[in-house]
Amino acid sequence: HRRGEGLFKTPLVFKDGYIELPTAPGLGVDMDDDALEAARDETFRLRGMFWHEDDGSFADF
Repeated sequence: HRRGEGLFKTPLVFKDGYIELPTAPGLGVDMDDDALEAARDETFRLRGMFWHEDDGSFADF
């Protein structure tokens, strides 16, 4: 989803390369749960995986 299009109930407004500050309560955005579920990519989870050596240090893949 480019720029989160379709993931928010009210679309984000971009101006001069920045997101306009939402005026709704809280964080100002309301996510579309059904759209998020449909857009979920299981392979994305792999990007957050870390490998550890026996001593607990991080390692490259």
